Amino acid sequence: MEYQENVDHFKLLEEKVSKLITYVTSLRQEKALLQERIDNQSGQIVELTEEVEGLRTIRDGAKDRVAELFKNIEQLDI
Repeated sequence: MEYQENVDHFKLLEEKVSKLITYVTSLRQEKALLQERIDNQSGQIVELTEEVEGLRTIRDGAKDRVAELFKNIEQLDI
């Protein structure tokens, strides 16, 4: 009887370890996918930040040109 109990406990332990291994493997795969998404989104953030900076430069240049045009119009004394 004691032998059978030990075998049953051992089988139960094997099942739990197997489930744990499956769970850990699943978590590692999920982590890898999430890390890949983070890396992709980080790249997109860099690209969008550069684009925003470029647009700000263009906007500031346009502002300066409009201000210069107004200055020129004022000099005409119309």
